[in-house]
Parts: sequence; C-alpha cells; structure tokens
Amino acid sequence: MTFGEEAPAEKIDTSELCYIQFYVIDNQAKIYIDGELKHDSGPINSNQDSERTVSLSEGLSQGSHKLTIELYNGEGLPTDSYDRSWKIHYEAFVNGEPIEYINERKESAEIGLVWSKTRDIFIQ
Repeated sequence: MTFGEEAPAEKIDTSELCYIQFYVIDNQAKIYIDGELKHDSGPINSNQDSERTVSLSEGLSQGSHKLTIELYNGEGLPTDSYDRSWKIHYEAFVNGEPIEYINERKESAEIGLVWSKTRDIFIQ
C-alpha cells in the first residue's frame, strides 16, 4: 500500500459487542474506550469515501464504558496547510444494535482536533 491508501473494509459479524462502521473519515479518526486509545485510522489523504469497520469488542467487559470518537483535520498530510474542510460519517453499534448515526462536515480551515463526541455505552 502507498501513502493515503486504505486497507479493504473488514467484514464484522453483527453480533460483535461494539463496532463502528465508518463511511467517511476526513482526515483522521481516533477511538477511545474509557480513555484508552483503541483505534487510530492514521492520516487518510485520499479516498475518504471508502468504508471501514472497526471492531472494539476485544477486551471489552460487561458494564458501563465511555466511548469517545475524535476527528483530526489535516495533521500529518502533505497538504495540511491547504485543507479547508473536514467530514465524518459513521454509525456506532453496541450489543448488535445501532446507537448513533453521525454525518457532519464543516468548511472551517481548522487543523488538528476539529470534532469530538463522547457517550456512555453499556455492554450486556
């Protein structure tokens, strides 16, 4: 793979305890559970519309947890000083059920952390 290319979308069993189905990441997403980094997409320079599924079930115990998703714009990209917009589009699933659908974008000319969402989840 070359810089900016993504691995093919991984197929996830819908019985997974917790997973995120990303439709767009522009430019980098990080996922935390209880403050611990569980996934970093790395900078995505092109092909932001390709899908990816991120399983978060490994090591996840029953009970309450905090799920945080952050979006970074422009950092680590060769064109970071010219990146004027960002977009994030995903669905979150817990216990096989959809819990959140997000589709946001902004023309902000901001670089760095531009969007963050934290929510409580409960694993049965």
